[in-house]
Amino acid sequence: MKSKITKWLLKWLCRKLVSQGPNHESNITEYYRVIWKAARKEFREDNDPTLQKFMKECHERSMHSTLKRSMEYTVEYPEEKHISFR
Repeated sequence: MKSKITKWLLKWLCRKLVSQGPNHESNITEYYRVIWKAARKEFREDNDPTLQKFMKECHERSMHSTLKRSMEYTVEYPEEKHISFR
């Protein structure tokens, strides 16, 4: 990240976009679209398959590092039962 302020702002925006509600799916889709457009604009020399592969690798690394950091997952049920996995 370029700066702490940029990282904070990005996290804040992400939290607002992915908040559960009637439009959360379209908000998340739009967020991915904005990332894709920014990558295409930044990496103009790459063709689409190369850029798609790069973006997929970045997404997979982000998922792996996020899951690796999280040591506990909690599942909530309507009956308010909580099951934790370690």
